[in-house]
Amino acid sequence: MERISAYQAGLIGVVCVVAITAIHVPAQMMAFAKQHIYLSCLAGALVSAFSLWLLSRISFRFPQHDLFEALITRFSAFGRIISFSYLLFFFFVLVRDIRVVTDFTNLFMLQRTPVIVLALLYVISAVLIARGGIEILARMTELFVPIMIILALFFPLLLAKFVNFAAFQPLLDVDWTGVGLGTWYVIPYIGEIILLPFLFVKQTFRARHGLSGLFLGTFLLLIVLVMELLVLGVEITPRMLFPTYALARQIEITDFLDRLDLFMFSLYLPTVMIKISYSLYFICHGLRRVVPRIDAKVVAAPVGLLAMSCSFWFFRSIVGVINLQHLWTGVALIFILVIPLLLFLILRPKSAEEA
Repeated sequence: MERISAYQAGLIGVVCVVAITAIHVPAQMMAFAKQHIYLSCLAGALVSAFSLWLLSRISFRFPQHDLFEALITRFSAFGRIISFSYLLFFFFVLVRDIRVVTDFTNLFMLQRTPVIVLALLYVISAVLIARGGIEILARMTELFVPIMIILALFFPLLLAKFVNFAAFQPLLDVDWTGVGLGTWYVIPYIGEIILLPFLFVKQTFRARHGLSGLFLGTFLLLIVLVMELLVLGVEITPRMLFPTYALARQIEITDFLDRLDLFMFSLYLPTVMIKISYSLYFICHGLRRVVPRIDAKVVAAPVGLLAMSCSFWFFRSIVGVINLQHLWTGVALIFILVIPLLLFLILRPKSAEEA
């Protein structure tokens, strides 16, 4: 069994929470939550924390198994159905992430490069990383995620001269319906942290490891969201596809360093690549649990290429991903909240009589 440290487990949680969410969700959230977008982010984190706690308690009942093994060992047919359902859920997450990062790169960095070439480069990289195993992924996370954390922490300092605190007004006039809709958009993204108990056994993963990554990632996400609110404003942010990039474009350090956005996102994009690799590894790892004869390393390339094909088949452009978001949350909540709650109630080791 490949092992990771508690520090690495926390960083994996940060990747799941921040990597795609920071560039893709803020515009939709602010369109509804407006100046109280931070409340939506906190509410989404609390829902995800509850789900993570449920799954960690289930893992505690099966200390020698990850959740895939626990499900299949306890309920052979039903466990495989649930496991395969989670594989389909994260396959769609993989498809969506490939489309988001491909369009983002094509729009702002490599406009003349065909989208299919960019997608192929991302998928090939993800396949090679996922084939290396979870320890290689964790070491890459340990290298690049601290850089992403430092970038987020420096945002308020670098953008201080553009801040307009009047954007928080009216502070006490909370539109709870708007906050609820903002939460609706962010939950499926923050909730992807539930992959942790499926990958690691109890000795490797504990609830506090996942929760520390969840809350650190939420804190970094709050920094980005609040800076977009204070710098770009409530009216402008919802009209942008990628407001986080527009926020980074505001950063200037003398006339010579007026395009720090390219440098910052060149450091940030490896983190997005790692996030895609975790989704791919999750699917391959789960397939090996559901069908033991499958070699996880062998299926990584076919699954990655299928996901790339589906990213163009399912979505004509990034606009298609945005249009699906209000429906996607309803599906995601089944896997993030409903199924974990049911498993918490029914998934227990066999009693002495049953054994």
